[in-house]
Amino acid sequence: MEKSRNSILATLDLKAEEARVVEGENVTVVPSESVAVGTIVRVLAGEKIPLDGVVVSGTSTLDMKSLTGEFLPLPVERGSTVLSSSVNLSGSLEIRTIRVWEESTAARIFHLVEESSAKKAPTERFITTFARYYTPAVVIAALLLFLIPFVMTGSCQPWLYRSLVFLVVSCPCALVISVPLSYFAGIGKSAKSGIIVKGGNYLEALAKADCAIFDKTGTLTTGSFAIDSIDLLDVAYSKEQVTHLAASLEKHSTHPLAKAFEPFPHAEDVADVQEHAGKGIVGTIADQRIALGNNALYEALNIRMDEQGALLMSIDGSPAARFNVVDTIKGEAPALMERLREFGFTTIGMISGDSRQSSAAVGSVLGLDEVHSALLPHQKQEKMLEMGERSPDYFFVGDGMNDAPSLAASKVEIAIGSGASDAAIEHADAVIISDDLTEVGNLISISRKTARIVRQNIALALGVKALAMILAALGHAPMWVAVTVDTGVTFLAILNALRLLIFDPSR
Repeated sequence: MEKSRNSILATLDLKAEEARVVEGENVTVVPSESVAVGTIVRVLAGEKIPLDGVVVSGTSTLDMKSLTGEFLPLPVERGSTVLSSSVNLSGSLEIRTIRVWEESTAARIFHLVEESSAKKAPTERFITTFARYYTPAVVIAALLLFLIPFVMTGSCQPWLYRSLVFLVVSCPCALVISVPLSYFAGIGKSAKSGIIVKGGNYLEALAKADCAIFDKTGTLTTGSFAIDSIDLLDVAYSKEQVTHLAASLEKHSTHPLAKAFEPFPHAEDVADVQEHAGKGIVGTIADQRIALGNNALYEALNIRMDEQGALLMSIDGSPAARFNVVDTIKGEAPALMERLREFGFTTIGMISGDSRQSSAAVGSVLGLDEVHSALLPHQKQEKMLEMGERSPDYFFVGDGMNDAPSLAASKVEIAIGSGASDAAIEHADAVIISDDLTEVGNLISISRKTARIVRQNIALALGVKALAMILAALGHAPMWVAVTVDTGVTFLAILNALRLLIFDPSR
């Protein structure tokens, strides 16, 4: 546990060890833990923000992926609140701290990672509870089966023989071997499907699940952007014209949204390109001045733009079009939702750090019961636990570093994707190696098949044993029958467990 905890905290790498403290003309580098509330710290481009605070000077964009999972950089300026562990991408910022390190967002995530495992409800294993009472009970019963008749009749040999036969029959070999073997077979079958399950108790819990909670970006969606629709704001232009101009301009941008225009044709003769960090890009194409960006860009350019959006276009200072961008939903996601409904899941929800509009669109397409958006990691965890109170048998599926607290606190944690962070994999109870959401349904199918076989083996072992023990106590079962029953039931239970190895979870 200690090794795992240290490994996870090292992998998270959220902490900025030092901060640049500004005092007049002097700048001093000090440990982040020693910075008091109200101190001015300077953060250069490319550095992590050491403490939560408010920007007092400078403009920039922040990479928030480590906190929210959001792929879009966040523009900040004077008066904007910034959170520790986010990365300053462009301009230099001066920030007035509003919390000490121990109370910062990053420190809170560290604390959640360390402590949240204590919130997990323990899965009771039947075999452990059963053996605790069964073994001493049958030994005492066998002893009484000999002592009571011996004291009453004085006859030793027949009652000693019966008690020994009873003891052999009662030996819980079939139960002790077949139940763990069933889980091992389920784990082995999962591994063949590219799913690593870290314990049989997680298969048991998944078999009971009736609530599924998913992260959004990188889990239900691909994390890459596409143009969903185009709203023309000036009828003088066609969608083809504005798309051509936008693609030509975005070819000169490194912003993640620019990739949404890669499939479209573009012109090469773009002049006087100016990119405004966190706002948009401006350039000249065929003597037309084109601007493409958010509302903050048009405020900076003193262009009136009544529309709202992340990608608004103006041509020579007049509004021309709005591009509606969406995060692409994975192709197999709708089929997985249908399959979970067939399994009897009553609640399917999503928690995300992305915007409400983006999350609502995904939830609508997939027919989700609950959608919770614009959440930081600790808020994700709180929302997930709140859902868990309403539906105790739940699991959570995520892939990102910002999902680590939620994964750690979930009843069953599933990390998915070849790009899943080390922190997510370390915390997860099950790891799906591929990016294919279909494997989530296959894992549920394997867990339910395993649970059925475990129940069959328990019923077989206890039923046959109970009958044989009654016959042994009445003297109708010789020792060879006791040995045959004990070994035979064990053999049958093992064969039943091995059926998992030929089970096709996709059917």
